[in-house]
This record gives sequence, structure tokens and C-alpha cells, in this order.
Amino acid sequence: MKKGFRTVLLLSACLVLLAGCASEPKTQYNVNTQGAANTSGTNTAGSSLPADYDPASEEDDYTGDDTSAPEQIQLPTLVTPPPTNTPIPVISGQYSGATPVVIDPIDKPTPTPLPALSFTYQTYTASNLNLTFEGPAGWVVDTSEANSYKLQSPDWATGYAATLVIRANSTSIEYTTDSLTTEVKSMLTNLRNANYPKFSPSNTATRKGLFLGATGVYANYTATLDGNLQIAGRIAAVYKNNVLYPIPLTYPAGYTDTYKTNVYDKLRDTLKVITAQ
Repeated sequence: MKKGFRTVLLLSACLVLLAGCASEPKTQYNVNTQGAANTSGTNTAGSSLPADYDPASEEDDYTGDDTSAPEQIQLPTLVTPPPTNTPIPVISGQYSGATPVVIDPIDKPTPTPLPALSFTYQTYTASNLNLTFEGPAGWVVDTSEANSYKLQSPDWATGYAATLVIRANSTSIEYTTDSLTTEVKSMLTNLRNANYPKFSPSNTATRKGLFLGATGVYANYTATLDGNLQIAGRIAAVYKNNVLYPIPLTYPAGYTDTYKTNVYDKLRDTLKVITAQ
């Protein structure tokens, strides 16, 4: 009897224990397929992190304050230097700022020297002008133009024959130095307008006793003819006894000094007015 009672009592105790176990809540575990474990049974795979999530909290030494935060490395600030302009080189010296000029090459062919000219002289009488003078012998005389006496060299070896012209223009106007200067400049202008490819006149100059013992004005010029032939000349003008005497002389440029000395100076020294008998 007692043995049966014990059996019943043991069964009753087992039932009570089973009933207590059935009433306890069961713990569920979710597996994160992304490899991260959820610590809360209410989180599901793919849920977002909290807005205030700090990844530093995963470190072993994280305490939740600023002292445990990882040290921030301060990178140096790159400062771009301001652009600099290369200064323009300044040339200093005696010729700085001067206008460049063309320099002939040192290997330029040496021009063939012109043959020297020699002169003999004869007396020429310009009766239409009441003048006499000495000039190169053998030059050709031309009196076809009124109030003009022209001598021309027969030598055309250089391609240009030297020519001397004397004019005598009676006038009621008394020419001063200024008016003689105007006359010479007018003659230069006429030459400039003669279709020379190049023409370069000098300034005018005044000289006492230029011709016939009278004060006169003169100027020089250089010019280029077609074919690059270089010529030169001198124009003079004097006034005496109500007569204006324009006197142009032209010649090859290579013989400038020769004709000034042997023709122009010779004319200046020997030109005289013929005295009426």
C-alpha cells in the first residue's frame, strides 16, 4: 500500500515539474546571413544601424567618452604658392632702346673699284648768258634751251654721263638768302617728282662767294635710277645784278668727290660775267 502511494506521489511531482517547464518563455536565435550576429531577438537581418551608432564602440578599449576615441591625424595643409611672373629681361647699356639697323655681312663681295678720272680744261664762253668759265675739255655743249648753257660728259662708261647746267634768269625781284633757299628747295622738289625710285636730299647750306663773288645757297642729293643705278648731284643758286643763276651739277654717285673737286670747284673759281665792250 505504502509502495503504491510513493509511486503516485513521485508521478505527481514529475507532473508539477513538467508544468513549470512548459510555462517558461522560449529564447529564439536568428542567424544573420551577412555574417553579423544580432544581440536582440527583435532585430532582423538587413535592419539599418541606429543614427547615433559609433563604430568605435566595437573596439575593446571603447569607454564611451572622447578620451578613448581613436587619435585623429592632422595632415599638413597644402598651401599653393601664388603665381609669379618671370621678369622681363632689361637690357642696360649704351645702346639700349636704340633702333636696330641692318648691318652688311662681313663676307659681302667687295665692289670693283671705279677707274680714276683725269681732267684737262678748256675755256667755255656762254655768250647767251654773258658768262665764261673753265670746264673739262671735250664735253658736249648744248644751248638749245633758252637762257641755258649745258655741258655733258661724253663718257658713258658708268651708264650715266655727268652734266653741268648754268641758267641765267633776269628778274626784278631781289633775292635774299631766304628766297635763294626757297629756290633750291623748289629745285629739289622737282627732282623728287621726276619718278626716281629713290631720292634723298640734304639740308641746304649758305656760303659767301659761292659764285661770282655773291652769297649763295646749295644742297646735295643722291638718287637711284631704274636698274639700281646710283647717281648724285649738287644744286646751287646765286643772285647778282638782277639775275638769278641756278646751277645744277649731276654725276655718277661713285665719283662724287671727283666731280665736286674737279668740276664744281673749278667752275666756282673761274666763272665770270663777260663785260660788254
